[in-house]
Amino acid sequence: MSLRNRMTITMVALILLTTILISVVTFQVSKNAVESNYQKAHTHNLQVSSELMDIFLSELIEEGRSLLVNQSFIHVMESEEGQEGYFSARNQLTIDKAIGEIASRSTMIDGLMVINFRGNWRYYDKGNTSSGYLSHYYTKDNLLDELWVETARIAEGKEVFYSNNVILQDKAEDGFCYVKLLINPMNQEPFGYLVMSINRKLWLESFGEDTEGYLTNFNIVLEQGVNGLGDTLVYSSGFEQKEVDILAAKDDPMFLYSSYKNQVTGWTVANIISREELNRDSDGIKKILIPVTVVMIVMTISAATAISRHITEPLKVLADTMSEVEVGSLKVETVFDDGEVGKIGNKFKDLINNNLELRERLLNLQI
Repeated sequence: MSLRNRMTITMVALILLTTILISVVTFQVSKNAVESNYQKAHTHNLQVSSELMDIFLSELIEEGRSLLVNQSFIHVMESEEGQEGYFSARNQLTIDKAIGEIASRSTMIDGLMVINFRGNWRYYDKGNTSSGYLSHYYTKDNLLDELWVETARIAEGKEVFYSNNVILQDKAEDGFCYVKLLINPMNQEPFGYLVMSINRKLWLESFGEDTEGYLTNFNIVLEQGVNGLGDTLVYSSGFEQKEVDILAAKDDPMFLYSSYKNQVTGWTVANIISREELNRDSDGIKKILIPVTVVMIVMTISAATAISRHITEPLKVLADTMSEVEVGSLKVETVFDDGEVGKIGNKFKDLINNNLELRERLLNLQI
């Protein structure tokens, strides 16, 4: 292989490898930048959503606590002597007025239940759809035997949030609740329990419904598992997604996960999106890099060919001149340039021509 071809191939290979390396690094850096910027932006958005949740939940907490300054309500809860879970008709009116006013002040409240220590209870349902569903508490089940009652008692008046509705269970789709031990502020004695059922409007108001044009972008709320149990999905904006799929996506490297801890509930507010869909902007960069790389390769080959020709042409002239001398040419008339190879050519030219002149002198002397 000629020197010219070797130089051309070497230069093309070096520049080609450099171009590919730069393209790969540029694409990866752009991907990482897109993911990092998205995660930072959505962590901030999740913080804002969490703070909105805190505002809404604090309002609902204050609504529940307002019962503690309603002396008529407290008197009914402490004095009721009815049997089999019922309040008397008069006391029912007092309770309905107290908790009904609370429910009417917020569209986020689905219903409220109060229970005194005798097991008498009253549930105010804004939709009037749950009375039959709760009838078993009048016949065979005692509300005070439920596990959440003990949890509320231990919390000593602090609101305890549940990821489901402890009263309606699965009937309240996408709903949750908080439970609370009611304590009389006048004598610091507990007199019953409160359960507030909260609907999904709170999530919609906190997160909004904008998916930013992404199909796999959805917000979730998680309750952390305890005692070795896995996380519980409290809410998801991806309505069509199964809970197991969402929880799996949280730990899947194919998805980008951003999170922020809510202060009131202790739950994790999070966002999940497919990395593949998120990086579609980077794919656009890749589509640009490919033709740019091809153009650079073509230009590189042209430039390498021109450079190698510029370097090897003087060498070719010198080689041709030496070949002429080798076959019998006694005088060199080739004109060389001023480069390094040209200087060597001129030295060779002077050597040959001086030898010719010396030979002619010797011949003249012999004659």
